[in-house]
Amino acid sequence: MTPPLIRFVKRLIIITVLLVLISLTLMYSFSSEYISPALPFIPVFFLATTSMMHTMLTKAMEKKVNQFINTFLLLSMASLFFYIVVMVAYAFAFRSDAVQFIISFFINFLIYTAMQITTIAGFKKPPEAV
Repeated sequence: MTPPLIRFVKRLIIITVLLVLISLTLMYSFSSEYISPALPFIPVFFLATTSMMHTMLTKAMEKKVNQFINTFLLLSMASLFFYIVVMVAYAFAFRSDAVQFIISFFINFLIYTAMQITTIAGFKKPPEAV
């Protein structure tokens, strides 16, 4: 693994641990009607999906800029579709917990997406062949 990827994975793990600890604190502080029982598992889910997506993006960054843009757009659309499928499947399986789960999922989605975009924006462009 490259040093930027190792740095990203470390940040990802730290954020995930913090979010799981916050989730557990919220679960034990509030009633189960306000907090989804799946809340501590959502950051772990995003840890896995974000690390896979970021690994693919760093490999695409080594190639041409056009290839990176295409890969980024494809992965973004595929992950959004996958996230929607996960939310809908959970909502149908656990109807009483659907609203709490979707809100928790969306908050985690925003946190992990912001982290990934700030990391990608910090990448240096490879020199273009003239």
